[in-house]
Amino acid sequence: MPLAIPYGVVTCLRRWFYRIGVLRSVRLAPCTISVGSIVVGGTGKSVVTMKLAKLLQSRGMRVAILTRGYGSELRRDQWQLLLGGAPAGGDLNAVPADEARMQSVGLASVPVVVGARRSAAWMAARSSRADLLGAIDVIILDDGMQHLGVSRDIDVMPVSSLRPLGSGRLLPTGDLREGLSALSDVDFFLELRAAADSTIGESGLSKEGEAASQKLATLTTRTGADVIVGSLTASSVIAAPHCPGARWSDHKDNVVAVAGIAHPERFVSSLERMGIAPSRVMTPGDHKRMSLELLEKQCAGAAALITTAKDYWRQPDVFAKLPMPTFILELDLNLTPEAQDKFLARVRNFHRTV
Repeated sequence: MPLAIPYGVVTCLRRWFYRIGVLRSVRLAPCTISVGSIVVGGTGKSVVTMKLAKLLQSRGMRVAILTRGYGSELRRDQWQLLLGGAPAGGDLNAVPADEARMQSVGLASVPVVVGARRSAAWMAARSSRADLLGAIDVIILDDGMQHLGVSRDIDVMPVSSLRPLGSGRLLPTGDLREGLSALSDVDFFLELRAAADSTIGESGLSKEGEAASQKLATLTTRTGADVIVGSLTASSVIAAPHCPGARWSDHKDNVVAVAGIAHPERFVSSLERMGIAPSRVMTPGDHKRMSLELLEKQCAGAAALITTAKDYWRQPDVFAKLPMPTFILELDLNLTPEAQDKFLARVRNFHRTV
């Protein structure tokens, strides 16, 4: 608790200084949307970023993603532009960050700009590749809630339907990056309901989920934000790009699962709901790389390996060297029609073509 107090004071003052103009933000596009959270890790930010990018593209918007690129090999003063999963500008030799590469592969026509100093990275990338970035309508900041140096028009905070505010305690003893006062800047709380939430209760939530949802409703009354709802579910199992001919039905009875994410238990639960019972589960930690030797040892005797898209794109070259095929569990985020309408109505305030 003693360390959490000065941490909370510093983060609160920093946000306040931006609000009153002591620290200044830079505007980078006609409309900038931040997808972020005060909760550390595992809130679905990257998947939400991809979903919103697809939604805006479907309305004729030219969209780009701007991300810090946690886990990349870029130095603080470097940047990288990804298109279709491959470097297209900046430092072409650095290994891309896992989430940035996952987004770039899943959104082949959306430029993804990566850099720790986001505003500087964007301006350098736009200067270098004006053909791709010169006429962007909307920038989506992935994990951007604390990156106040970039001016934003809409703040979206994905929240778990079971634990919308995590532990409720600040770092380092809890999992909150900022205090609850930061939530006054949020425009939309995106309540993500998993398949496990949909079995009990009139609202389509478990009893625990209903209590959390009521807590979130009370919070939005105070902040003036809207709550929009989506469901995040495991939709299918696909063969990894390096083994396109592999069929899941031929290997599903003897698999090893790899989940280097913030909440590996959720990945395991998703597998179980699909009737998949891995013989072994590897949990190296969020954003952690694994050696080929370790993977070979842990997967010895298995018919296949199943992992997340984020894990695969962290080191596809390593998975490609394994003697067994690799499969990826795909996630699908569905926004309710009401959620889409509310979000697009807000974006219309900043761009007339939506």
